[in-house]
Amino acid sequence: MKILTTTFFLLALPLAAQDISGRWTGTADTIDASGVKRSMLQTIEIKGAGREMTGLLVGRRGGGIPLKVIQEGEKFTLLGDIEFEGGEHLRWYLELKQGHLTGTVWAVHDSPKKWGVDWTGPVNFTKTTP
Repeated sequence: MKILTTTFFLLALPLAAQDISGRWTGTADTIDASGVKRSMLQTIEIKGAGREMTGLLVGRRGGGIPLKVIQEGEKFTLLGDIEFEGGEHLRWYLELKQGHLTGTVWAVHDSPKKWGVDWTGPVNFTKTTP
């Protein structure tokens, strides 16, 4: 019975929720729809744990854009929307690796004829203090 309990505990470890709460700062190296390369500094704050996580894309002048945080195992998806000229959808697909949140950021504008700056690229966040 002791071996069975130990085996169950070891198998359950990867399923434990990762704690990514806190402030994260990183740079997204993106290329927009017109082929322009950009390096964008981004700061996100994540609060809560498990299904109760929420986030905020921190603005340069304070405030920010609310983010929905979805966890699937060791992967996290952050969803946000900017209401500007038809709307822009922001998505981060991240994984916690060696103390960093790494992955891809993706943004698509709903009116590309009016504003053609859809972009995507790799992103790497490091935990910082507020």
